Amino acid sequence: MELNKNISFDEFSFPTYEEWKEEAQKSLKGADFDKKMFTNTLEGILLKPIYNEFDVNSHNFDLLSGSSLFNDGFKLSGHFSQKWEIAQSIPYNSPQDFNYALKNDLKFGQDAINIYLNRLDFAAYSKNNAECGLHLSSIEDFVVAFDGIDLTKHPVYFNIGEISLDFADIFLEYIHKMNYDKSLIKGNLGIDFFSDILLNGGSYHSIESQFETTASVFKKFSKELPNFGILTIHTHIYHNSGASAIQELAFGLTQSIELIAQLSEFGIDPSEIVRKMRFSTAVGSHFFMEIAKLKAIRYLWKEITKEFGVKDTKLQLHCQTALANKTKYDPWVNILRNSIETLSAIIGNADSIDVCNFDFMYGLPSEFSRRIARNTQLVLANEAHLYDTADPGSGSYFIENLTMEIISKTWELLQEIENQGGYEECIQNSFIQSEISKSAQIQIDNFQSRNNTILGTNKYPNLNERKPHDCKPITFITKSDSEIKQKVFEVTPINLIRFSANFEKLRNNAEIYESANGHPPQIVLINFGDLNDWKPRNDFASDFLQVGGFKIYNSPVFQNIQEVLDYKDDKIQPTIFTICSSDAKYEEMLKPLLAGIKSQIPKAYFILAGYPKEKVDVYKSYGINEFIHLKANIYSTLKRIQEENNISLTEE
Repeated sequence: MELNKNISFDEFSFPTYEEWKEEAQKSLKGADFDKKMFTNTLEGILLKPIYNEFDVNSHNFDLLSGSSLFNDGFKLSGHFSQKWEIAQSIPYNSPQDFNYALKNDLKFGQDAINIYLNRLDFAAYSKNNAECGLHLSSIEDFVVAFDGIDLTKHPVYFNIGEISLDFADIFLEYIHKMNYDKSLIKGNLGIDFFSDILLNGGSYHSIESQFETTASVFKKFSKELPNFGILTIHTHIYHNSGASAIQELAFGLTQSIELIAQLSEFGIDPSEIVRKMRFSTAVGSHFFMEIAKLKAIRYLWKEITKEFGVKDTKLQLHCQTALANKTKYDPWVNILRNSIETLSAIIGNADSIDVCNFDFMYGLPSEFSRRIARNTQLVLANEAHLYDTADPGSGSYFIENLTMEIISKTWELLQEIENQGGYEECIQNSFIQSEISKSAQIQIDNFQSRNNTILGTNKYPNLNERKPHDCKPITFITKSDSEIKQKVFEVTPINLIRFSANFEKLRNNAEIYESANGHPPQIVLINFGDLNDWKPRNDFASDFLQVGGFKIYNSPVFQNIQEVLDYKDDKIQPTIFTICSSDAKYEEMLKPLLAGIKSQIPKAYFILAGYPKEKVDVYKSYGINEFIHLKANIYSTLKRIQEENNISLTEE
């Protein structure tokens, strides 16, 4: 058989959107097309079921410069010509532990050094503090931490926040001591005093003095280490406080505008500021949104830096997998979340990536945890061949349209901030903090009502899970009154959050109860009637109640009330019962059933699976304490059930 090389698709007509919609409506079998096929995002973007070239061409970027979206400020070759750096952070406190781990990790695939500095060596704002980050407060610490490691071979990225002057001098002293070729030292110092101000709710330095110090360090480092970056915009703090993708970009970009403008006043060339600035962005689990966000920031960065007369507008973009969506319970799912987020960062053309350790809620990572995080990148690079694939995200109408939507909405918010006086004014008047708080609450509400899912936490929990056991415990340090820094000004702080935290309190309550009583809190599901009466609500109730750490026991299937009252199980002594049947059966048997159980177990607590609106008050009068149903706020419902049954409560 000879293959015809002149293949033509002219015989196939190009279907219109209307034709596609007509076929889609048939498959929906009467369901509402708009409700089923369109989705509103946190960012206020309406996601359509299908995209084509007309969606992309409908966007107008006259509000910017109108330059090509995908030919400027973006690596068209993807990672084919320049591989991303595997920049795993190693969060150990001890220089010795850090050095041992870093040597191992560099040997097995890591190629950049990523350091979160221990702030407590330089400043403390409270008496009791979790010890986070590497101790590098002396030349001796540097010697130990980097023993046997050549800093000319690997870029080193610090995150020093507001403690720039003290640390910068020590770092330079170490570089001099080692007699390195200073032109070969690459990386970034990570100065970002604004992020520390927001996280601490103020600072012991005024913002004016912070700019002065930053300018001083900038000039010194530009002379001493010409290829070493100075500034990092940590937009991940916005994401991990609950910001939307658009808020994360707008707040980070207006922060960069403030820095470029202010540092220029100290005689520093904007081109040099841009060259030595880096963004550290979070990537969450909304796969396509995160890809589009990373594409959008490059375009917006180009537009902003052009306004300062900068010609080389290349953005240095670091990505770290998000913390806000990670969980303590069923932490193995975090590995899957990290994989999706890492893929987003790669397709979005990140320059460096840090995959968080899946078990970070249990302490400092083990070697196994670090290896899993590192290998997440290595598998995608080498086995999925993403190192040698040129920009796999290009050409998607959906991603390109989503990118344009993000650009437009980010530009609008950016202009709103500038109209209010700029970034500094908007953290002083709490506009930025307020917007993040609103966004966070929307997401919290969605998770607590299960409109959004946290697998293993608010849906499909595994009460028999195996927990990580080889993490190193986090230590705490107590500071004396004289060691605590007094803030010279205050702002409303932003609060880092995890959306699973409240659910984890419920699970912890159940564990406390089990420790005190020898068994977890128990609920018996009373199944009544035919299979189609009880089975759907039984499945729903089992999943719903296990989210609160309740051990579920299923009764036999009963056909009459006397069978229920005669039922005994000597292995358990429950006081909480969930009735599972149909609304019609409830009308027939609920009143005598509850009365009969109450006569045997006076402290019985009753939950009804379902919510028959017209009968709610009546059923409450029969003795129903709680209703569980699809529209219920699962967190507040389970919290009430625990409180009303004297299950130990975790402090808020």
